[in-house]
Amino acid sequence: MERTVAKVVSKTGTGTVVPLPLLDKNSTMGLIKLQRLIRMWLCSRQAIKRVRLHVQRTKIAFEIYQTEKAYVRNLNTIYEVFYQPLAKNPIIDSSVLTKIFGEIFPLYNLHKELLRKLKEKISTWNYHQTIHEVLVGLLPELKRYEKYTSSFEEGSGILQNLRKSNKSFDKFLQTASRNPRCRQLPLESMLIMPVQRIPRYVLLLKELQKVSPIEQQKSITDAIKSLDMLLSFFNESTRMISERSNSVKKLSVLRSTVSGVGDLQAFQTNFKKEGDAKLLNENCQPKKSIYIFLFEDSLLVAKPISKSKNIIMKARKKFSSFKFSATQVIWLEDYTIIKGASSSIRFVKKYAGKSKKNSLLIYGWENSALRDSWFDSIKNKKDVMEYEKLRSSVNSL
Repeated sequence: MERTVAKVVSKTGTGTVVPLPLLDKNSTMGLIKLQRLIRMWLCSRQAIKRVRLHVQRTKIAFEIYQTEKAYVRNLNTIYEVFYQPLAKNPIIDSSVLTKIFGEIFPLYNLHKELLRKLKEKISTWNYHQTIHEVLVGLLPELKRYEKYTSSFEEGSGILQNLRKSNKSFDKFLQTASRNPRCRQLPLESMLIMPVQRIPRYVLLLKELQKVSPIEQQKSITDAIKSLDMLLSFFNESTRMISERSNSVKKLSVLRSTVSGVGDLQAFQTNFKKEGDAKLLNENCQPKKSIYIFLFEDSLLVAKPISKSKNIIMKARKKFSSFKFSATQVIWLEDYTIIKGASSSIRFVKKYAGKSKKNSLLIYGWENSALRDSWFDSIKNKKDVMEYEKLRSSVNSL
């Protein structure tokens, strides 16, 4: 057998021929066996890893199924232990009953169907099986949660008030909560379960994604994004309904505390904040104290009604609840709004024309922190646009 040689070149450029060691037949076979063993070892490590991941996936899949089963059981308990007896024995008005329980029963029917599909998946579970697409297939139906989550706060408030004012109702709830099916949970704790359900899906899918095969990663990521979008939409709906409710209450208060605003029909957008400010001149020197009510699209500027020494005015005020007198309404879309010096905000009219009246309005606050807070609130007019954009995305699911 000829020996293999290699030429080794020294630093000086001269080369010498050095023979390389030869492997005989037995050594070659030994090397092949060693390589085979290494490959088998690597494959076994990958196989063990796949088995471990599959075990974890199976555990999470069963957790999704088991939590869904418990959730459906709780919804059924709400219906049979609380709702049905109240509907048959009307301790409270039926319209109030509807507000307390909201859209929970359409959700009950939806989740019975979801549980059935999850059971089918679990009964045929294997390495290639997936479970997240069951949730993806029901995304259009999960939009029903919007009505429930957005009315949940109002229903909870009604429930708390009735507990205090209606002893028969409160006694019924206490008795019903002692039913073994309730596991000593009050109605309030059971009614919040639907609000917590979709966030639970998101958490479980994120855990599932960590242990799923690469080929399933993208579809699970898409499912998580869709559920997150639904959650954002529900939260925005709840926030806007809450703000609108607060605005209605605020308008009712304004009718009795601010004179000169008519029937307030102009203020149909959400109320945001109120507070003291100063009307400044062009040199940012204070002209007079004012009080501002900020809505999404406008500012209602008022002045405090001062104490009058006039006996007649005192007599009138005795029978009046007015604390402020409206002086001006500023429609924000008509002005360019910028921060000014001395903790001020400048309102520059976009289309002043020949008239210079109200073409520049400068309001000031005690410090820059207050000014910045008002500036951010005034400039943040994107809420409704963001909500509508989100609604459009959700509708496309």
